[in-house]
Amino acid sequence: MIRDNRKRLFEMMERVAGMTINENLSLLPPSPPPGFTSDDFMSLDDFLKNDEVINEYEVDDYTISNKDDVKSVLQQRHQEYQKGIPLTRDRELPFLFGKFVEGIVDDEGNEWDLEKLKHEITKHPAQLLSKPEKMAKTNAWSVSLPATVGIIFNERIQKFEIVITCPKAGRCKKDCFAWKGNYIRVPDVSLHRLKMLNYVVNHWDLFEKRLLNEIESKELINTQEGLGTLIRWHDSGDFFSEKYLLGAFGIAEKTPNVQHYAYTKSIGMISGQNIPPNFFFRFSFGGLQDKLIDKIKTPYADILYPNEFENFIKKHKSTDTAEGGWFFHNDDAKEGLRKYVANKYGVELKDVLYVPELEKIQYDSENSIPKWTVIVTPKDSDVGGYRKDVLGTILLYH
Repeated sequence: MIRDNRKRLFEMMERVAGMTINENLSLLPPSPPPGFTSDDFMSLDDFLKNDEVINEYEVDDYTISNKDDVKSVLQQRHQEYQKGIPLTRDRELPFLFGKFVEGIVDDEGNEWDLEKLKHEITKHPAQLLSKPEKMAKTNAWSVSLPATVGIIFNERIQKFEIVITCPKAGRCKKDCFAWKGNYIRVPDVSLHRLKMLNYVVNHWDLFEKRLLNEIESKELINTQEGLGTLIRWHDSGDFFSEKYLLGAFGIAEKTPNVQHYAYTKSIGMISGQNIPPNFFFRFSFGGLQDKLIDKIKTPYADILYPNEFENFIKKHKSTDTAEGGWFFHNDDAKEGLRKYVANKYGVELKDVLYVPELEKIQYDSENSIPKWTVIVTPKDSDVGGYRKDVLGTILLYH
């Protein structure tokens, strides 16, 4: 019989870990990225008690009214699951999303099975690189983590902990594609990202070795086909620690013929770093450090909301596919959206392109300056993300 699931969760964590939840931590696991410290992690109990952390999630009209709301989520979601109610996504506890709730109860659904949770999330991922749908049209692969927040089982101290994987996220938490798309609806995708986070933290040396092997394998195949190789860091998640960032730089330095790139809101962390020449950053608006983005000089990404573009382009429900679902009302509407973007971002109309137009322009990665502002519709590839001649990528919200 279920009783106070959140309390029961903590009780079982204490049993599994063999120590109390609020015991002081001494980190870290056997082989973390160089220089990881306890500041990069947070106990589950601290996550729920820390007012500063909770307040960070009070963004725009999406607000946690109080910490008790967060603590009641497990009980509510499990009850919904037992009743057959479709499970809604939950940005505050994303380590318990979707049908993955089913994976952390025993066969009879009587209590939270923390041994099973530990077993599932600490399995080594079968593959480290993934290819999300939007990247399927490019020769790019992705390193993915859980969006916003993830749970780890610290193998050194045998304890569950929280990692804020998007530490500088702001309003984007309610816009994030990773919480709106298949990353939530498909349990295997969600679980893979949890495995990735646990692998990074607990076994960095193995993670680095395997990732290098996978990248070199992709590079070999692409070279034979006359293509370059692209690695996108984090189609979900972000650089949650400077030490993790430096570890990513180390991997880039060991694969000098591969182009690494990332959208990031950890702008302060990136600024001033000695960035490898084959690592390219695009700063994303919607975070806590937007004021650090210089839209005149710095490659950036932003979102247009439906109230800004629905008079020009719209998704037709009768054709619910990525290829055919989005249509401009007419040719004038296509030019109208181009003019709207030029006016909003203060750029020349002739420098505003759609992705198919950008793809026709020859690209020289060695001699490019940020120039183009590119409108990205939901059916487009991510080509504007990694090209250094693109100043702004403007994504239509979907």
